[in-house]
Amino acid sequence: MAAPRLRMRHAGQEAIVTGDDVAVIGSGDGATLTVRRPGISRRHAEVRYTDTHWVVRDTESLNGTFTDGRRVDVMQIDKAVTLRLGHPDEGEVVELEPLGDGAPPEATQLIDTPGAAPSAPGRDTMERVILALWAIAGAIVFLGAAIIIAAVIS
Repeated sequence: MAAPRLRMRHAGQEAIVTGDDVAVIGSGDGATLTVRRPGISRRHAEVRYTDTHWVVRDTESLNGTFTDGRRVDVMQIDKAVTLRLGHPDEGEVVELEPLGDGAPPEATQLIDTPGAAPSAPGRDTMERVILALWAIAGAIVFLGAAIIIAAVIS
């Protein structure tokens, strides 16, 4: 079984990430894909493979991660997607593209073959819960920071 892979591109750079890696997109020196521009956090976003699909997560960047004009906290990547970092229209463009189907052959068979045995009970639900909790945790941290800043200003 081949490891899932994802291609990341930005301004002439290209990085291929395997399912065992957590890729960092940002302005920091240790980033997997480096995006140097004011408004881009050192660790702006992370890309990782869960059991069945790729996920991109904004790591509480100040200026956000966007796709199709909408801010993204956590997003499943099923096909090629274009992200904008820092601004919904004028942000730096990052392209993410899963290579191959990214799923192990058994999972593909379970999903695509009529009459095949269903996947493990609750697995999809659990992934959704984890993604939702990840998004809620980010929102709580953001809200907490806003309260602290408001207290300092006043």
